Amino acid sequence: MCEYFPYKVKVKRSPGAQDWRTAPPGRLAVRGSESYRWYDWLMAEYAKVSVTLPSPLLERIRAQVGPRGVSRYVAQALEAEEQRAALRAWLEAQETEHGPIPADLLAEVRSQWLGEGPARG
Repeated sequence: MCEYFPYKVKVKRSPGAQDWRTAPPGRLAVRGSESYRWYDWLMAEYAKVSVTLPSPLLERIRAQVGPRGVSRYVAQALEAEEQRAALRAWLEAQETEHGPIPADLLAEVRSQWLGEGPARG
């Protein structure tokens, strides 16, 4: 059972199907004879991919999120990288349109941000 879909699932085997991986879509039965494509509906927004990661990195991720949380962790990391790329593109567009930030203003903001107090003399 799964925390997101709390029903026991049985696979109706098609003639010639070796296991659930080769069964045609929509052949899953939930609660007896009620058959519908719940898995197809649940997974409609997802695609399965294969990713090769360094073993030490994967071990650290699994230690942090558990063996069943790797996909979510990778998806969140990829979304965060997309957001950073979009921010970089926006900043480059602003710099192209308005010019670079003056060095003295940038130094003042950095000193305030890092807690060194105001940079004004």
